[in-house]
Amino acid sequence: MIFRGAKCWTIPSQKTALTFKNAMLRRLAIGDERIAWLRARRLAGVKAIFVYPGMDSASFIYQLRRLCRAHKVRLYAYVTEWHSFRHYPANFGFLQAVDGELQRRCLNPMLDGTICFSEHLKEYYVTRGCKASVLPPLLDLSDPKWNTSQTTAELQASTGLRFLFSGAARRDRHDIILRAAHHVRKRGISIVVEYLGSSREDIAALPGVGNELLTTLGDGLVFHGRVPDDQVARITSSASFGILLRDRANWSACCFPSKVPEFLAYRVPMLCNLTSDLGKFLTDGFNSILINEMSFASVCESFERAARLSPEKLADMRLAARKTAESFDASLFASVYREFIFGRPREMRARPKVMLAPDFTS
Repeated sequence: MIFRGAKCWTIPSQKTALTFKNAMLRRLAIGDERIAWLRARRLAGVKAIFVYPGMDSASFIYQLRRLCRAHKVRLYAYVTEWHSFRHYPANFGFLQAVDGELQRRCLNPMLDGTICFSEHLKEYYVTRGCKASVLPPLLDLSDPKWNTSQTTAELQASTGLRFLFSGAARRDRHDIILRAAHHVRKRGISIVVEYLGSSREDIAALPGVGNELLTTLGDGLVFHGRVPDDQVARITSSASFGILLRDRANWSACCFPSKVPEFLAYRVPMLCNLTSDLGKFLTDGFNSILINEMSFASVCESFERAARLSPEKLADMRLAARKTAESFDASLFASVYREFIFGRPREMRARPKVMLAPDFTS
């Protein structure tokens, strides 16, 4: 099939049933259809393969490396995370954690290079003698979905400020966010905290939250759950601020929050603390309100600052957010791929074709 001018291949899996046997076969990459598909084509004319490991195993990466070595094809990996052990699921999380550590510490340095989400992660691989570049989460701003935006009049018509958290919630400090929201609401400041992609049960189960805290917020708390893409655009673009609060740790220094470029593209400024490379893109009072430290008092003060903003200032911040989103447009980063694949400009010759390692469709 053709997707936006690029040829793509769908490789069906024969191990779709959710059984223990299939899970182990997938984990060990035994009889992996993707490896077989690539091997059958002998990678003729292919210069490089870029693989995004995701939930793939170390065994899969190792087999892919052997195949690329046999055909003199370069293999690069996207490295976007360095999970903390406590962020893995309870049941088989230990196996996933060990496998992930094996990939990042042992296998990735054996590849031809890595594309990292942050400078911190890049430096790790550079010190290991690896070729590495930084590529933040990218956007295609030519996509019409980013043109969805609420007007200033529509935002002013809504009651109070709306702070939206979007995505997986388990790594952010929702205990502090929600306690601070409850405190400022008691002082008469009208704010609402909203969740997109998470249920009430998901948030209640997080450390330091619980149902009692959620109940105290009353109508100051809204859960949208999982919604279709068109509703994601509407809900996100209508928020006053996107909100994030992450502990400073190795995992947060390695991971660039992909929701930040998305919020900015929808003209939504951020209320957050700085982790990873966020400081390169966010400026306090311009496109964000920055939380100075990981504390209840600091989050309360940030909520109060947001509440004191005039409609004109908030409108300016929304324009600044959209302008900042242009820094994440994929068209700006073609040179990163060019250098990986073809070498420096003076080393370039004819452009061979490039293949993206395919993944299973759900």
